[in-house]
Amino acid sequence: MKRFNVMKLAGLAAVIGMSAGQAVYAGLDLKVNERVFNDFPTSTLVTTTGPGSVQFDEGPFGTGGWANRHDAVATIDGGATDHLISFFDDFSIEANVTLSVTDAAAEAGLRANSGVTGDAIFLIKDNGEIAAFGGGAPFFSFASPGDLDAYVPGSTIFMKMVSTSSGFLNVPGTIEYIIDRGAGLESSGVLNWDNIEGGPLNHTAGFYTQNIPSAPTTTSQVTTTFNNAVVTPEPASLGLLGLGALAMLRRRIG
Repeated sequence: MKRFNVMKLAGLAAVIGMSAGQAVYAGLDLKVNERVFNDFPTSTLVTTTGPGSVQFDEGPFGTGGWANRHDAVATIDGGATDHLISFFDDFSIEANVTLSVTDAAAEAGLRANSGVTGDAIFLIKDNGEIAAFGGGAPFFSFASPGDLDAYVPGSTIFMKMVSTSSGFLNVPGTIEYIIDRGAGLESSGVLNWDNIEGGPLNHTAGFYTQNIPSAPTTTSQVTTTFNNAVVTPEPASLGLLGLGALAMLRRRIG
């Protein structure tokens, strides 16, 4: 298995926004889609929204099957429909994400959802994993369970995906994953989409939480908060696309 060490990049918060500040770019509005998966239909779910923020607070779950999932996706028509992004459109997704878990398993993060090429996911999990994969997005790991720098449930982490189209179908575009877990910005570097199409086809973009109460109790609770949540189609190149070029990756095989 390949793991990557990344060089932390300090001092760029003013360029692209980070955990303590506001996002630089005004993005699209968000439309909340509750219970995309609804295997625990009797759970108590409270969704709270505000300017650039969404919080999903769920539990206890009662009896059920596998998982519940809730999304907040970009919209351009006041929340009537999910905004569909073309293969040829550049986009970025970013938020300060907090995942708090009691007596349950859960994950949360950023998503580009495509019914054609699959879902590209950049997530944190209650077990500490921070990783991206799926839907043609190249796999990248910032932390595995048990790592000293793994995600700590209840803490806030800045997460961002930046996707740039090649402009030609079947020619790979690029994607970059960026985080700040409290010690400065870290980047995957600019990576190529690795599906045949070269990027996501006809997709939506936004945020999600997926709650998996494998042995639900009356105390099972998952609270996921997205602050400074922004989805920006066709992002400006300044700052957004330059971070990967500045990042120096040290690759380690382990």
